[in-house]
Amino acid sequence: MQAVDARSESESVSALPVQDPATALARPRHFVLVEDNPADARLFERRFRECDPDARVSVVRDGSSAIDFLDDVIEGTLPRPDLLVLDLNLPVVKGWEILDYVKRSPLLRFLPVVVLSSSKNPHDVDRAYQDGAAAYHHKGRDLEGFLRAVDAIHTYWLENVELPGAAH
Repeated sequence: MQAVDARSESESVSALPVQDPATALARPRHFVLVEDNPADARLFERRFRECDPDARVSVVRDGSSAIDFLDDVIEGTLPRPDLLVLDLNLPVVKGWEILDYVKRSPLLRFLPVVVLSSSKNPHDVDRAYQDGAAAYHHKGRDLEGFLRAVDAIHTYWLENVELPGAAH
């Protein structure tokens, strides 16, 4: 008996770009951090570069600029990042709206979104996962806790998993 594929053509995962392993290994990873706190953004970027000097980290300072950035990715004027790290408590456009925007976009829906938030509220954690976040990390109460969260993100997403569309 043959298996039947119940997905429609529009839902097919063939929308993901085919990755050439040789190209993927040569291309530095690109991460986007959406974070309005300049100190947190600097620490995140510095720690990521310590772990992977070739990694490219783009920092977007508010939700409105994040939507503009993602629109440029959709339009093809910016390359698709490998990972979006998202603070929830942003000015103007909240992180929830950005997560929803990514997950509703046919061109971005496979982009992993990792929440990095100061909130430990169980409602926020549950909602983030329900809305399509790939992970939820608490920033910690101090510098050590924040760096542990950044290290966990780096280790998991850069060393332990294969990311979709890495050849993009």
